[in-house]
Amino acid sequence: TQSTWESGITIQTLFVPRMHSAAAAKKYFCSYICPFYIINVILVKATKDFTFKMDSQLIVILIIAIITLSNPPCISAKQELARGWGDHIEWQTMSTGTELAKHSKKPLMIIIHKAWCGACKQLKPRFSSNSEIGDLSRYFVMINLEDDEEPNDAKYSPDGGYVPRILFADSTGTVQPSILNQANANGKYLYFYHDPRTISASMKNALNYFRDSDHNVPTMSEIQDKLSSRIDL
Repeated sequence: TQSTWESGITIQTLFVPRMHSAAAAKKYFCSYICPFYIINVILVKATKDFTFKMDSQLIVILIIAIITLSNPPCISAKQELARGWGDHIEWQTMSTGTELAKHSKKPLMIIIHKAWCGACKQLKPRFSSNSEIGDLSRYFVMINLEDDEEPNDAKYSPDGGYVPRILFADSTGTVQPSILNQANANGKYLYFYHDPRTISASMKNALNYFRDSDHNVPTMSEIQDKLSSRIDL
């Protein structure tokens, strides 16, 4: 009913915590708000209709809803930062990542995407399941920016504001526009990727480029040796 819906919206507005990603909000809604609505509808029906009877199915539904409501989802900070791009990767926020890069002398790899973006949704599982990207990510400070987390600075949109974009920067945060998707080198959307192989190729190009200016960055042969022996940094 209208009153049920309005009361539900009021409870949702008051008690749903701020979510940092669309996936987290969806999970919270399904696990918390939906059971609340179920309980709310049953109770409103029962109080308004004195002939209303609770059959066994409604009792089971009510019990499940109450149990679910009493155990709200626990979404880790790591999962919130990953947003489907790989929980095994050490993602950072922009502020934390830039500071970490200064101290670790690692280059930055920055992924800019939107929750509504179809191309981003298609790339996520391919990116997260690619073992080479996961291995190479250890040599970068990985930054994951979604929706309004994208900086307004023009250096993060060197040829437009399309998504997804993947940019590389040195340890001081200076974006290097020459490190781009070589498959698009003669066209538009130079920092757009849809194939994990071109992403890993750009990651290798970035490590080679930053190696020339910062000798703290390992050579590709050193990286291959470490990966083959599975030695963690």
